[in-house]
Amino acid sequence: MDDTAPTGLARDPPMHILVINAGSSSLKAELWDSSSAQALLRWHAQRIGSAHGAIVSQSGSAPARRQVQMLSSHADAFQALLRELGGQPAFQRVGHRVVHGGPDYVRSTWLDDRVCAELRRLVPLSPLHQPLNLQLIDASRQAWPAIPQAAVFDTEFHATLPPVAREYALPQTWRDWGVRRYGFHGIACEDVLHQLGAARASRLVICHLGSGASVTAVRDGASVDTSMGMTPLEGLVMATRSGDVDPGALLYLLRERGVSPAELDRGLNEASGLLGLAGDRDMAHLLAADTPAARFAVELFCYRVRKAIGAYAAALGGLDQLVFSGGIGENAPAVRAAICAPLDFLGVRLDPAANAANEARLATGPVDVHRIAVNENRAITRAVAALPAPPAVAT
Repeated sequence: MDDTAPTGLARDPPMHILVINAGSSSLKAELWDSSSAQALLRWHAQRIGSAHGAIVSQSGSAPARRQVQMLSSHADAFQALLRELGGQPAFQRVGHRVVHGGPDYVRSTWLDDRVCAELRRLVPLSPLHQPLNLQLIDASRQAWPAIPQAAVFDTEFHATLPPVAREYALPQTWRDWGVRRYGFHGIACEDVLHQLGAARASRLVICHLGSGASVTAVRDGASVDTSMGMTPLEGLVMATRSGDVDPGALLYLLRERGVSPAELDRGLNEASGLLGLAGDRDMAHLLAADTPAARFAVELFCYRVRKAIGAYAAALGGLDQLVFSGGIGENAPAVRAAICAPLDFLGVRLDPAANAANEARLATGPVDVHRIAVNENRAITRAVAALPAPPAVAT
């Protein structure tokens, strides 16, 4: 909990670090060389739980290999990873992406039984991701008990949120229970800053847009506000998550319509967002569809992102730089154009040709606009490499 994780990759001594990053229907594992910042192995189990699962793996610069096989669960996928890695592990540390660190874990930390028990108590704050994170941590610690393993938190980047951005206007007792804003996508934000390097401006807004989506205001390299809150449900419209909803509307559903808490949870997290608006969670499909529902879903998505950019420009006292990242932010020129078109008054003026070509630099006007392909696993590698050796374990 007290271990710091600077942004640079440790270069002395070099080590190999296995990074494990679980999604709702996927499992990514990558083996990194901390001294060269190169991935030695990329392994990705896709469509877990589907009859059409697949494993894609690539060693170094060799061509990728793809195997189609049934992967009924993340446990199945992890067993396939063990077979891929074979006998004696060729790595000295393991890094796990963990979505929620709660109020206590604001820096990357080594994992032990006590830490795992405390992280398990945070499952209600991230019911879609935290259980998977912990399931893979348990399996990994069992498979490699002698290898130091660390958690790198999506929330830690936002530990710098000032109280005015962090606190809800709720009774003190509730706030004492930890009901506050934590923010997410912090690992992606850290990688954005790392890639910008010296080109990072003082007043920056990061739009990390994918199945989960958030906007973050960064001043002089520190997060000062972000759209996700106590859970990843707050904020923007997402693939299946609602984003902001009047709490009174939720009370109405519970009291007047007989919706159970479990049904409310499922509805907000798994049946809302783009899926709820248009019957399809995939932005690429919606952009290609010529239906009123698809067009409206895209319009609402872009409107919410644009509102957040304007709000954070106000919070920052101006805007110097705007970054798009994530699957939608990196690959959907039409979405970027729709978000930015009304922001001319802020100095956001996309170059249409650069935007259509998905170039790294989308504008160099009053507001510098970038498209950055984030690599969370590389950021996790940097954090784990920077941790000191855990007590009683030589690495």
